[in-house]
Formats: sequence, C-alpha cells, structure tokens
Amino acid sequence: MMNNSERRNSKLQKLKLQIVALLVLLSIAVNITANQNGGLTAEASALNSEGKKPSIEKVANKTVTKAATSAKNMEAKKEIVPLVSIEVPEGLKIEHLGLWFEEQGYGTKNELMQLANDKQFYQKLSAKYSVLPKEPKQVRYLLEGYLLGGGIKVPSNKQNLESIVEGMVKEMDSFVTELSIQSNLNRSIQEVISIASIVEKESNHPSERKKIASVFLNRLDRDMKLQSCVTAMYAVNIDTAPTKEDVRTPSPYNTYLEKGTPVGPINNPSRDSLTSTFFPEEVKYLFFVGDGTRTYFAVNYQQHLDNIDKYL
Repeated sequence: MMNNSERRNSKLQKLKLQIVALLVLLSIAVNITANQNGGLTAEASALNSEGKKPSIEKVANKTVTKAATSAKNMEAKKEIVPLVSIEVPEGLKIEHLGLWFEEQGYGTKNELMQLANDKQFYQKLSAKYSVLPKEPKQVRYLLEGYLLGGGIKVPSNKQNLESIVEGMVKEMDSFVTELSIQSNLNRSIQEVISIASIVEKESNHPSERKKIASVFLNRLDRDMKLQSCVTAMYAVNIDTAPTKEDVRTPSPYNTYLEKGTPVGPINNPSRDSLTSTFFPEEVKYLFFVGDGTRTYFAVNYQQHLDNIDKYL
C-alpha cells in the first residue's frame, strides 16, 4: 500500500507524462500540416525504422529541439529597420536648436529644453556615452555642448526628438573620443568642449578658429581669465553684444569674472570648432579683436589696444 507521499509522486509522474504526450500530439499536428506531400515525418508517425514506438522522452526532446531551432530562425528573419540620416545644424545652443526642431516638426523648443534637463534621460545616456560627465555641474542644460549636428542616423521608425538627441550625443561621443586619442592637448574632454563652444561663437571665419583656440588655451596656461564676451552673453541669456553691466553680472559662465573655462559649454560646437581646439595653431597670441569681417591678434595688451584704435 502506498503512503500519501508516494501517491503524490505517482500523480505528478502521470501528469508529467500527459503533458509530454500532449506536446507530441501538437508536434504531430504541425508536421502533418506542413507536409505538402501528405506523408508523415518520422516523429509524426512516431515509429522508428524497426516499426517500434520510440520513447515519449525521445520524441519530446526532438520536439523541443525543433521548436528552439524554429524560434531562432524566426528571430533571424525579423525585419531589419533601415536607418535614415537627418541633417541637423551645427554650432547652435539648446534654445536655437529647439527652434529648428520645431520648424522641422520633430518636437517643440520647450520639449527639447525639458529633455536636455531630464535627469533620468541624462543618466541613461551617460551610462552609454563616456563624453557625458557622470556627475554634471550646476549648468543651465545638462546636454548643452554634447549635441553634435551634421548627418545623424536614426531608425526610420523612430524619427522622434528623443532618438535624434541620443543620435547627436552618440556622434559627439564618437567624434571627440577619436580626436582626444590623436591630440596631445593636456585638457579634459569637457574642458575642450567648453573652449570649442567659445571658439564657435567668437570666430567670424572657420579659417581663424585654430588661432582663436590657441589664444584661449594660451591664456589658460598663463592662469589668465578668458574674458570672452560670448560667455557673458550666455550668462545673461542674450544674443547681442554685452553691455558693461552684462560683463559685470556674476555667473559661473562669465569668464570676465571667473577663472578657467565656464561651468559648462555655451552651445553645441561644430566639428570644425572641436577639431580646431584639439589641434590649435601654435602661436603666442593672448588677445584678439574682431570687426565683424576679420579678427586681429596680439601677443600683448599694448598691441591689442593698438589694434582696437586702428581697426575699430
């Protein structure tokens, strides 16, 4: 006589065999349907070459193996989503980039501004792309400076704001990583991006960017304030020449008052400005002034004053 434990084990064994048998029957039904010639496979007929019925376990194992293979084949046949290239303008700050997105129908200016400061989105990106600081400072926009324009590739079925922004961060990460490997510049990537964003705004012509980058790097090497008007403009959020009051306005972005680079980039610099900063021209200039069409460089303050008197 069986005890309670033995009865339970016996019932479980019977249930297990019933489930396996059901799987075999389902497999047979599938094989019959799939056989275009009306014949049965060896598993479907459940007979081996000697006319004997194989064990349920053996048939079940074959069924499981076939099911796994079929699943792999189905996965491989999944449709590959093609990529499309979206031309995003370079060198714009977040607000201006937001206006472009709005014009193109990818999202509103406010949506980009919110996304650029979305901490959860930033953490997701910083875990994937090393160009983003793991512990960002108190900046206006977390993603300011890290959205590289140009041809941004995104899945054709995901042409939305979030996908494009991530594509821009990915491009920046790849581009500056390659430049930093080749460059001998003894600066962090974040510092270089901040300087490049100043170069982007200060230059009248791309041909002048390597000299302008050199001026700012030379001043940093000599522990001089950068004293860039465009940082004062960003500090008070204007797009016109700063007034004396603007220049005196305290801000971690205002390099007239703060030493070193600003707390963060003031726009999203172009490839050319980034390259110019990673590979500046070897000159001794410490000052420059522009008249809107050309930039005049000086190695000392007196020469700088002479340029102002002469050209402005």
